[in-house]
Amino acid sequence: MRIDNNVGCGVPECPVDLGPDCPAPLIGPFDSTGFPVGCKSACEANLSGDPSNSPNCCSGQYDTPATCPSSGVQYYSYFKDACPTAYAYAFDDATATFTCNAALNADYTITFCPAS
Repeated sequence: MRIDNNVGCGVPECPVDLGPDCPAPLIGPFDSTGFPVGCKSACEANLSGDPSNSPNCCSGQYDTPATCPSSGVQYYSYFKDACPTAYAYAFDDATATFTCNAALNADYTITFCPAS
């Protein structure tokens, strides 16, 4: 997937297939043959056991940047090292680069399965 805009703002980018090296607790979903076609976030994989109060989901008592640092999100580095300009968790504003000034009135184009 590729996201572009018409005003030159940064865009999230992850040119790496995260699936082949996905950590075991995050593997899935699977296609009809049982082959893994994705890699879940620690929140989606429910690694903490309670998504309503989870450091992986930045929810409940962890719902602010101060109470949900990246160091508390399991497997954060796996995603961030591979995709440094994309959001790897809820409060990744400091390192993700795809914010855009609203005054620019950007139009976005999302392309699924872009040519390489």
